[in-house]
Amino acid sequence: MRVFVTVGNAQQSFDRMLRAVDGALARHPGAFVGTCQHGPSAVRPRGLRTVASLSRTEFDAEVEAAEVVVTHAGVGSVQTALRAGHVPIVMARRSGLGEIVDDHQLQLVQEFARTERVLVAGDEDDLAALLGAFARGERRGRTAGERAQADALASLRAALGEGRAERRSVGRLRRAYLALLGAFAPPLATLRERPPRSS
Repeated sequence: MRVFVTVGNAQQSFDRMLRAVDGALARHPGAFVGTCQHGPSAVRPRGLRTVASLSRTEFDAEVEAAEVVVTHAGVGSVQTALRAGHVPIVMARRSGLGEIVDDHQLQLVQEFARTERVLVAGDEDDLAALLGAFARGERRGRTAGERAQADALASLRAALGEGRAERRSVGRLRRAYLALLGAFAPPLATLRERPPRSS
């Protein structure tokens, strides 16, 4: 099964995620091949082709070719995976570990998870379990059809309205959600309120 792993283009390394990927893949020997975009991280998951960075075209091609996407919780990376029809495995960077400047990814991942369009991995055990489910065919890496997109849009729309994030992060989260909604460009018209039909 083809996997694409990406830490995005942040200047901070994300060794914790890549160690988790390495350990998780070791639990499923021979089940996965693919590419890891590792950025400034020192860790190189065994069994994958590793590259520091990819052009936009190369990144999109890797997402398209993959059956499973494992990514940090960056809006751009998640958006690209969703646009390609993936249900990506997502791990949030943490500011306390020097992986990012603040914890907006943790907040985003909570809201992403509510849409049921991403799978959240907190550590190597989570990642190994999720990859195992893909390898056994218990999970599909991609969804199809307008229903899945409409359901995801409804969930994201509800998250925007409910404002579950802390007040100081609302602006940043709203911008992130709007960017994420762009992943579903064709059905955006479904977000408009339509008057009820008269009988």
